[in-house]
Amino acid sequence: MEEMHTNDSNEGASGPVDGSDSGEQNPQEENASTTAGQTGESIEEQIAALQSEADEYKDKFMRAVAENENIRRRYEKEKSDLLNYGLEKFMNDILPVLDSIDKAIPVDSLKDQSTAAESGSLIEGVKLMDRLLRETLIKHGLEVVADEGEVFNPEFHQAIQRIESPEVDKDMVQQVFQKGYCLRGRLIRPSMVSVAVPQSEA
Repeated sequence: MEEMHTNDSNEGASGPVDGSDSGEQNPQEENASTTAGQTGESIEEQIAALQSEADEYKDKFMRAVAENENIRRRYEKEKSDLLNYGLEKFMNDILPVLDSIDKAIPVDSLKDQSTAAESGSLIEGVKLMDRLLRETLIKHGLEVVADEGEVFNPEFHQAIQRIESPEVDKDMVQQVFQKGYCLRGRLIRPSMVSVAVPQSEA
């Protein structure tokens, strides 16, 4: 009888232990679940941080590219300006030579035929030199401002004389005293001209 009582009490004592194990969550499983949640949040935060860092580097890269392009453009402009300045200075120095050549070829002023015949070879040589020089300068961008018979343009012509004429209905270049020149579209010297203007009404 005593043995049976002992076994019953042991079974009763062990019963609640089994029941408590089945009703409660394992602490290790709870810790694992908490850790998994924390890890998930940490990964999202890391992705967001990496994305922000990537955007920052991209912005810096784009700024560097833009700045490099600006530097290149500034360099090209300064180089072009320096070249044009040197070329313009040279052209201004050469214009008096062209003026002298223009004055050296007044063939029509040679009224004496014998004198014209003797001077013919010299004049032809001057004409050839003038043509070659002008062709060379034109290759580098020199242009002659519009000549006689053109409409007067104050941006390119400097009027030193105005003559009323019944033959014109607007200001026209009548005579060029000194040729004007442009360099690559930019005026470096205006033409010195006389202008025929419409007659004023009496």
